[in-house]
Amino acid sequence: MPFEEYFSTRPLLIDKESFKGMRNLQYLEIGDWSDGVLPQSLVYFPRKLKRLWWNDCPLKRLPSNFKAEYLVQLRMENSKLEKLWDGTQVLILLVINF
Repeated sequence: MPFEEYFSTRPLLIDKESFKGMRNLQYLEIGDWSDGVLPQSLVYFPRKLKRLWWNDCPLKRLPSNFKAEYLVQLRMENSKLEKLWDGTQVLILLVINF
């Protein structure tokens, strides 16, 4: 089954622990095409995440334990984010788009 057809026939279901077992995930893109159930909070993002794109993100904040040391690109257009993370993080390579 082609990629486009596979994802066009299945709703995207993301719960608050969806990314917990994905330690090596580096690129995550969730578009505004998602018509499935989206979480209002998450407990985990992979530590090695380099690119996070999430249009219309329903989260008010990223997981409190998220360390953005590898993050290069953050694109959260039309998101509900109010706070990215607690404290200060050194982000040498990060490009942010909201």
